[in-house]
Amino acid sequence: MAFKIFIIDDDATMREMLKDFCATKYGEAEIFAYETGEAALEDLYRRPAVIILDYHLDSVDRNAMDGIQALIRIKELLPNTPVIFLSSQDNPQIAADTVKHGAYDYIVKNENAFNRLEIMINNSTGHLSLRKQLSVQRTFNIVLAILLVVGLIGFIVSRCMK
Repeated sequence: MAFKIFIIDDDATMREMLKDFCATKYGEAEIFAYETGEAALEDLYRRPAVIILDYHLDSVDRNAMDGIQALIRIKELLPNTPVIFLSSQDNPQIAADTVKHGAYDYIVKNENAFNRLEIMINNSTGHLSLRKQLSVQRTFNIVLAILLVVGLIGFIVSRCMK
């Protein structure tokens, strides 16, 4: 299943590490990396399946929006796209704020971060796949119900004509 991953991190080294990690784990994915939330927002038309977002995004541009601001804007434009925060901020209040604003999860950058990130990407893209399957199933059920109603009406009409 080909899908798109957005990485938004102002740290060039971390961006490259995340790109390499995602390319290794998800070879079928298209990976887009951005230095600022503003740059990523311009590309949301690409409809990423998942977004990895840093909390602080102002090391290069002091006027850049922070991760929470980017998250709020992303959720306004793509409310169903999972956004996974990956940040060095080990502050429970920041983590709670990101989830309150719609983050799929909050991961602290530490020795377990990439393992946890892989689990969250797998979970979030699996949920998207399941939603698509459910949508197809709903459509099939509606068509089947219509055919049953039409068949029943046809049967009733043919019985009345006798």
